[in-house]
Amino acid sequence: MQTHWPHPPRVACPPGRCVYGKARGAGLGDARYARPYELAGRWDRAVSEASHAARGSEFRPDIQGLRALAVLLVVAYHAGTPWLPGGYVGVDLFFVISGYVICGVLARELRGHPLANPRLDFVRFYARRMRRLLPAALLVFTVTLAAGWFVSSPLQLQSHATSALAAILYVGNFRFALEATDYLNETSATDPFLHTWSLAVEEQFYLAWPLLIFALFRFAPLRHRMLWVALGMLPAIAVSLALSDYLTAYSGPWGFFSPWTRAWEFGLGALGYCAASMLSGRHPHVASVLAVSGLAAVLMAAVSFGEDTRFPGTAALLPAAGTLALLVSPAIGRGSFVERMFSVWPLRWVGDLSYSWYLWHWPVYVYAAALFGGLNAVTALVCALLSLGLAWVTFRTVENPIRVGRVAPLRASRSVSAGLCLTAAVGVICFGVERIASAELASEDQRQYAHASRDSSPVYEYGCHLGYHETRQPQCLFGAPEGTKTFVLFGDSHAAHWFPALERLANVRGWRLYSWTKSGCPSFEVDTFATHLERPYHECSAWRQAAFQRILELRPDVVILSNASGYLRERGPARVTRDEWESGIENAIGRLAGAGLNVVVLDEVPRPGRDIPECLSRATWFGSETPGDTCAFRADRAASERLTAELVERRGDATLIDTGQLVCPGVRCEVIRDGVVVFQDASHLTATFSRRLARRLGAMLAESVPDLRDPARRQSGDA
Repeated sequence: MQTHWPHPPRVACPPGRCVYGKARGAGLGDARYARPYELAGRWDRAVSEASHAARGSEFRPDIQGLRALAVLLVVAYHAGTPWLPGGYVGVDLFFVISGYVICGVLARELRGHPLANPRLDFVRFYARRMRRLLPAALLVFTVTLAAGWFVSSPLQLQSHATSALAAILYVGNFRFALEATDYLNETSATDPFLHTWSLAVEEQFYLAWPLLIFALFRFAPLRHRMLWVALGMLPAIAVSLALSDYLTAYSGPWGFFSPWTRAWEFGLGALGYCAASMLSGRHPHVASVLAVSGLAAVLMAAVSFGEDTRFPGTAALLPAAGTLALLVSPAIGRGSFVERMFSVWPLRWVGDLSYSWYLWHWPVYVYAAALFGGLNAVTALVCALLSLGLAWVTFRTVENPIRVGRVAPLRASRSVSAGLCLTAAVGVICFGVERIASAELASEDQRQYAHASRDSSPVYEYGCHLGYHETRQPQCLFGAPEGTKTFVLFGDSHAAHWFPALERLANVRGWRLYSWTKSGCPSFEVDTFATHLERPYHECSAWRQAAFQRILELRPDVVILSNASGYLRERGPARVTRDEWESGIENAIGRLAGAGLNVVVLDEVPRPGRDIPECLSRATWFGSETPGDTCAFRADRAASERLTAELVERRGDATLIDTGQLVCPGVRCEVIRDGVVVFQDASHLTATFSRRLARRLGAMLAESVPDLRDPARRQSGDA
């Protein structure tokens, strides 16, 4: 995310107005020129005023204040501030500001050439971006990886090294979109590089936007050129906004992380610069109203938006339009109260540090949460201040000296070459850390945990577990094709983790087993909301109805229903009330039992609430002699689990099997049983442990369904 003043063209100093030397004017370069906004401990007012006088209204101290607002919103949101549930819109503020500033940089350079032959020095442009963004980012990424060696498990370190490599190549947004990461969900809060998605989006914007601006300047009529440039941007902005709304509705991660769905925000900022360059600046009262309205829109989004807001899409128009109003209002009339408020030196100081603060705050939060088991209000505040201190040090020693050329001044081409070499060097470090972590995971102590993290149900490999967008269920027949008994396993991923046990039973006892499961889709008839897609889960309803129809046509001996327990929610678009959940259970069981089928409901297994292989790997990595004891947890049942059990038992036409007793026989749930890791992640069983339960699960099924008590059945193997 760009959080800086761009480099303007150097301007000759008016007589008597330049500041020379290293005191307060350090880093000004040639004595004949002045850089407009140097910060050496505090705001250099003399240089600022000199540049302002030379460049007219180009100098905008309030923009630094806007950057401060943006980073404060993001830092407060990540700290878990309850009254800023929509603080993530700070990223959108940065995008609009970047579009405004970068368009100004490009427009000033293009207007510096003859009107009929505008030129743009692309090498110089990218050299400035690299000098501004790369040094601080590479420093933070390297330190973050190094700190992970002392905080994270080898399993996490391997993943973090891959994320770091994606971050330095500015493709992290694609990595997180492909992994279907839910950025607004706390389960995503373990990757210290997650926040770099916005840096990647902005860097991708830098690749395309200068070409568009250059083309518009080159072919726009000379008269009212800025108006024609603005009109030329409108189709791109409209297409990007429409795509953002569509992808946010269809696939939330791609809507959130994709550069094509965020381009309209940069374009909106660029449009604002074009509009500002054509305004008169003689209407201060109108400017004040516009600025107050813009600030109100931004704050309204930060306060009223939340995890359940379908974002970005058209919802992002509120903070983006508010930011645009704040940027454009000074061009209508200078001196409004809002402009003066954002120009005060504390906000300008935070604005100067905003890029480095954004880089540091998230890794500090992640590692502190790992060390202390989470963040409360006090630790979050300490982490925010610590990351601000790191940002100040980074700004003073790395970011600003390299940006303004006090450290190793280089020509544009050499700056690009140096930036590429630094990137390659840090890339080698990332690759090396990943290889070291992989070698550690291959060791005797860690091999078991690495295997457990990958030990998922084979239905995924067989292509029988459907993803979020799929609705056509393959046949997926296992066991004995001509078996005398037919079973159907029906539910979500928490049904899929029972497949290994049921497959072993089917193979040993000569049963036919159909496995029909789908991510995030319960077999109970409730309308659900796909949090990964951030929209109503229409595919789930279609798949479920088709599965019911196939079951009724197949008429199996037993239908086994199993679902996760997290669907019951009281508010938000993902809301499923107690009455809706009860009705869904009644409808599903009634529909199957009413057709004369034997219905068995497998109760939810206890949830550890944390990734067990990672916990075990970390405990072993830091010298625990009993990692299983370190990661064991109390096997409490959630309210939704108790409700499901009560409803099933009350009906009498379905059988409930308490699988919690299979997985966690006591109050304290062991995560390693007979040398086997129980959980693959924070809620799913490993395939190996599931198979170990085949015999006991078969006995419970036989006790529940009298037709299965066949003395002639085969009794070989574990089943």
